[in-house]
Amino acid sequence: INKADGKDALKAQAARVEYNRALHYLTPATAGWRTQAYTCSALTGDGVTELRALIDRFRAETTASGAFEARRRRQNREWLHMLVEEQLLAFFFNDPAVKAVLPQIEQAVSDGELPAMAGARRLLDAVRAADNAPSPDDTQP
Repeated sequence: INKADGKDALKAQAARVEYNRALHYLTPATAGWRTQAYTCSALTGDGVTELRALIDRFRAETTASGAFEARRRRQNREWLHMLVEEQLLAFFFNDPAVKAVLPQIEQAVSDGELPAMAGARRLLDAVRAADNAPSPDDTQP
């Protein structure tokens, strides 16, 4: 908890106590590491050295146990999937076939005339139909 200084020092300490009570009931995100809340002040520097030491200890312990590398690999895999999903959505919603029917399908779904699942199916069918249509190059002898 930053800004644990001046008139907010007591509030920050109270917040730290409350956060630690809540964190006590959560499953640790990192096996073998107990997550806790700490206070510091960037203005006065109080707690910053201790926080830096804690970060360094966490890095050393998780590196030694292999947890750091395992988490980094999982994060990279998740990042890959997120980037692919973003690009697929961009390609999908920028596809001319989707753009042609999207407003009508959205309206029908909004009005309750078409279930969302059926609307999604129609959008996907529009892309598939456009992909199966012969391209201008295919019609040339």
